[in-house]
Amino acid sequence: DTGELERDAADDARARLSEPVVFLTPDTTMNVLPSTHGSLLMTTNEGGLQYLLAGARASVGINTGRYMFEAQIVENLNQVEITNSQARTPVPKNLLRIGFSIAHCTPILGDSEESICFDSEGNLLFNRRRNNVAHKFTLDNTVAVVLNLSNEDTPNSNTMSLFIDGERACEPQHLPEALKGKALFPTVTFKNMTVHVNFGPTPRCPLHFTCRMVQDMAAEDAVVTKYEPPKNGKYEVLFPVMLPDEGTFTWLDWYLKHHPQYTELSERVIVEWALRSGLWRPKTQSYKSSNDRPDMNFGIPHLDDGSVKLILTMVAAVQERDFIVMDVKGNLLAADRGDALMQFQMPHFRKVARVMVGEPTRDYKDYVQQQMLQEKQFKSDAEFEAMKLERIRQRQLEIRQRQVEKARRKAERVKQRLEEVAKKKELEGDAAEDATEKALEAANLEEEQDENVEEEKQQMEEDENEMPPKVELTEQEKRTWFPRIAAQADLSPMVLSQSFSKFALPEVEEGFDAVEYGWLQREESHQYLRRWNLERKVTTRVEEIQPSEWFKGRWSEWQKDLQAWHTRQLEFKDPSCQTIVAPVPTKAKSPAGVLMSKPKAKGIEFKPTEEGQPTEEPQEPQEAQEPQAATSSGPTFAKAEDDDPIRELEAELERRDFDVFGIENILDVGTGEPLFANFAFEDWALLSLRFELHLLVHAFRRDCYDSERS
Repeated sequence: DTGELERDAADDARARLSEPVVFLTPDTTMNVLPSTHGSLLMTTNEGGLQYLLAGARASVGINTGRYMFEAQIVENLNQVEITNSQARTPVPKNLLRIGFSIAHCTPILGDSEESICFDSEGNLLFNRRRNNVAHKFTLDNTVAVVLNLSNEDTPNSNTMSLFIDGERACEPQHLPEALKGKALFPTVTFKNMTVHVNFGPTPRCPLHFTCRMVQDMAAEDAVVTKYEPPKNGKYEVLFPVMLPDEGTFTWLDWYLKHHPQYTELSERVIVEWALRSGLWRPKTQSYKSSNDRPDMNFGIPHLDDGSVKLILTMVAAVQERDFIVMDVKGNLLAADRGDALMQFQMPHFRKVARVMVGEPTRDYKDYVQQQMLQEKQFKSDAEFEAMKLERIRQRQLEIRQRQVEKARRKAERVKQRLEEVAKKKELEGDAAEDATEKALEAANLEEEQDENVEEEKQQMEEDENEMPPKVELTEQEKRTWFPRIAAQADLSPMVLSQSFSKFALPEVEEGFDAVEYGWLQREESHQYLRRWNLERKVTTRVEEIQPSEWFKGRWSEWQKDLQAWHTRQLEFKDPSCQTIVAPVPTKAKSPAGVLMSKPKAKGIEFKPTEEGQPTEEPQEPQEAQEPQAATSSGPTFAKAEDDDPIRELEAELERRDFDVFGIENILDVGTGEPLFANFAFEDWALLSLRFELHLLVHAFRRDCYDSERS
């Protein structure tokens, strides 16, 4: 009478499910607080956790048949807003999603191909796509979801239906192809509320037809999730110790795939969790962002400042589940490891450090090569599809061009034939009417010649049906153990530079119950870390170095000397500031020797007299001698002929023979002239650069405090 397509469940004498349907701790998110009975679920809603979705998956999945389960919103919790003005928080603040998911996936419904659900807004969600199919349900409404995985010939096969207070709320919704043929587990996802879940065997609100609940399922229709009990009654807290960019998070994904009972504790998980909860953050990342410390930038203080991670760590310390603490930098530093171990002091935890450095094991290599092959095949397929589309477009363009050209040639032929017929009409009269029709037929026959339309269509179909080539890994790629799969590094360059010299492998004395070596043995692992550290010291800059008092003193002295030399050069070039200074004889050289070793300007020649005093040669007019004498601070000198190349060459040779390092006082080379009298801007710049490099090298050796670097 109601038009319901579903029929009453037939009698089933098969053995029923003996295990109770419950929510196992590894199949719930860390912010879920189950009651002692297990069917009442609450969520923490403080410290930023009120913005994160909570999820729980049942321990029994449906493999075939038609079964249902119920949920009811018992209480809505108020969401305390702690965001800034730029944050975009999802609405509604109170939300319930009810549906099904596959085993061992994250129990957050609707945002991937691993789950499908209805939400309290009346939407059907699958892989982030939502369709409004029903009306809303709120507090005190009892909602039921019926999953029909019966044979293909039964009505509503492979569908899911929503019922509110026993009444159908939407038409049966077909399951996507990605979920067909898989065991589906009842799952609820909620935020800021308390939810009661009923797995049966008796429904709270009966439907218009009889339908067995999950707890009343036939044993052969069920898939039961089981986890191995902890060894010696203790849950394991695993600390992976791995070097940056050497398979860290790739190994983590591989390990979680084979050990789904572990719950990951890392900032990567928090970012992914927040995004799946509907929070928004900018796509652009800062230079500080890394895989180990990704940028939060959600605009929520408790998320951005790390308070949520601290709260989750405190929650993890009292939960009975296996954890894997992924902190690339922290697990390599003894001080950070000690702080992390302090969080897991409960007696039901066994703390294990697993060191994995060097050459990986065979099973991990196979996984990495499989990931590389999939990525390479994906890129090849994308390039192939782009090339195929371009090739099809070119063929279509060629066909259109040939059609236009064919139409043009046809028009020219028709025009030519008609002109010929017109001339014949003028000569033959009415007898040429039949010739017009024959001319048009001849033009059409010429058009059909040399045309192969069927062949072109066949070629187009072959291009469309062509399959992409299968790619293979090269020998070099097969030898790659740690490919860069992520877009950013495990540690930012600055963090790596500041911390890598302190990296050390863990010891049992730090507080671990065991230290395991997964790839290399203990001694080989320590040697590998030693070599890795030395390589980084060669290529990585020292971030924490600070200038010492020695450097500051030398730099201050250099600035004073440089300023004094600039002043001396200006005084020497200013005639009003010059004083004539007689050359001072030295033990090493005679006045003539000092004079001859003096650098000379272009075209200037010095000649000593018998008494050792210089004379000028040749004599110049009195007018030319007066300004020259006024500017001279030493002996008189003569200017060579500008057009005499011999004198210029001799002066150049004398300048080259001048011994700079033999001068005892650079302010006076022997005649009162400073060594830098003719320095230009470029000379001063080169001098400063040379001294600064000299000072930096020697200061680095003093201030680095690392003999392996200095």
